[in-house]
Amino acid sequence: MFFCYADKHFQPIKQEPALELQDELNVLQNEARENEAPLLTRRVFKGIHLFMQEKGSRGQWRWILRSPLLSLAISRGRLSCVITQVNCASQYIGSLFLVRMRLLPERSKLSGASEKQFHTWRRYGSIRESLLPLC
Repeated sequence: MFFCYADKHFQPIKQEPALELQDELNVLQNEARENEAPLLTRRVFKGIHLFMQEKGSRGQWRWILRSPLLSLAISRGRLSCVITQVNCASQYIGSLFLVRMRLLPERSKLSGASEKQFHTWRRYGSIRESLLPLC
């Protein structure tokens, strides 16, 4: 999944992250480089801390934060409007599917929504809901 800043009409705009956040990420990355190992951060997703990696990746992704459930590649927003790329672990996505399946109403009670629309909402809606605590 890719995320970007948006204007009031929800159109993507090119914008850099706040300087305070960039400074924090730079400090964490420098410390990880000095230690030559990923560094524990204060950022938490589903009760698991994210680790700052020593290096970013090629291209626009300057900072990378990882946990067993999630990987965040963060850009300064200078090359494109995309600011963050989020990759969820397959076991995490699978657990969302199982939880939603337990909560699903009977298929006959979908009240007009097509099964394909419902599954699309369930898959993408679940992931979006689960990412809200990062904000």
